[in-house]
Amino acid sequence: MNMFWLRFVIFSLLWILLILQESNQIPLSIVSFAAALGFYFVLSLRRSMLMIYLCSQL
Repeated sequence: MNMFWLRFVIFSLLWILLILQESNQIPLSIVSFAAALGFYFVLSLRRSMLMIYLCSQL
């Protein structure tokens, strides 16, 4: 579980630094960060659950 939090913090810090330093459109960047964070959590699902989720979205 500690590895999850370490990855989560590093992932979030990189996005936040990127938004603060390089972004011209901050609201769009925040939406992109939220989508990337959602995708990050979906990837943590078991593979069978991920396939069920993807099939239900089509």
